[in-house]
Amino acid sequence: MAPLLHPRRQFLTAMPPALGARQMGLALAGLCVFGVGLRSAEAWTAPAAPRPTRDAAFAPIASASKATRPSRPLAKASAAPAPTTPPTSPKPAPAPIALRHIRKIALDPGHGGDNHGCIGHLGTREKSLTLELAQRFAERLRATTDAEVLLLRTDDRAIDLRERPRLANAAGADLLISVHGNFSADPTIRGVEVWFLTARSGLEAGVEAALRADGVPASAKEDARVVGVAAVVHDLAVAAAHERSEFFARSLANALRAPNIPMPVRGVRQDAFGVLKEAQMPAVVLEVGYLSHPAENKLLLEPSTGTALADALRRAIVALDTELAQAEGGSRSSKDATSASASASSASASAPPSSQSSGSPAPSRKVPQRRPRR
Repeated sequence: MAPLLHPRRQFLTAMPPALGARQMGLALAGLCVFGVGLRSAEAWTAPAAPRPTRDAAFAPIASASKATRPSRPLAKASAAPAPTTPPTSPKPAPAPIALRHIRKIALDPGHGGDNHGCIGHLGTREKSLTLELAQRFAERLRATTDAEVLLLRTDDRAIDLRERPRLANAAGADLLISVHGNFSADPTIRGVEVWFLTARSGLEAGVEAALRADGVPASAKEDARVVGVAAVVHDLAVAAAHERSEFFARSLANALRAPNIPMPVRGVRQDAFGVLKEAQMPAVVLEVGYLSHPAENKLLLEPSTGTALADALRRAIVALDTELAQAEGGSRSSKDATSASASASSASASAPPSSQSSGSPAPSRKVPQRRPRR
């Protein structure tokens, strides 16, 4: 098999041997034209090399500048603005309630000093509990009313039972609330109670106060009662205070039936409380609950219970103040007191001289001796 030759060599070998100079020149010229055309065809059919772009040409410079230039954080895509709501300003605290007649409130924390009171199921001492609750009551009443609130004791000290209402009288209090805890041998008994003084005990205490103010000896107090105009007026003032004490006690019992007070209400009761005798203003004893009841003892130690009891006191105080405002200028008690005082004065003026002499005292009456519960 003959070897393959290049086309130009094949052309040269195919030429006839006897050619002239002119023919040889034409052949060479044609061969050159053929070679140029062949190269053009090859260049035309070969794939064109990509031309360097401007970015590619400057790529090394750009990469170098990026390496030396600190990178900037990409800007975060701006989120859609959330709907703005106007800022809500906090609600202002309600203004203190203005009271017209109950301008000064005396709170009496029961017991104190060596008188511990009852000991609760959890070891709670009544004297400590009553002081803590009275302080919480005072703080709450000062914040919600414009009345002045005073505590008959602010620390662990003993005060005589009969001295407590006298302190309230001397301070010019318009209301006396004595705070106590209750106890029972039956651990299932529970609930709050409101007590006010019996009418007879209040009148007897009024007579004793009038005698003491007149300087009557203690021996004479047990055997005789010298009833004068001052004693009658004092008795009537005590009777009016007693009537208002009953109104306040029933208002307080109703206020204590609020849903946020976890203790049941056992009602309103009367007794000869020594802590209420001689009080010249509405006065009650508030038994906040039974310390002998396990659950109630625990509830009384919670601040929320004290706040709820204080709010009940405020509602009852507002009710009493409203009642006094409605009765202002002609209540039944004031009319009775005025007429009785006038009758007593006229009777004293028209009485014979022998009956007015100090040597002829009024007939004595036996006063039953009862041991006060509080």
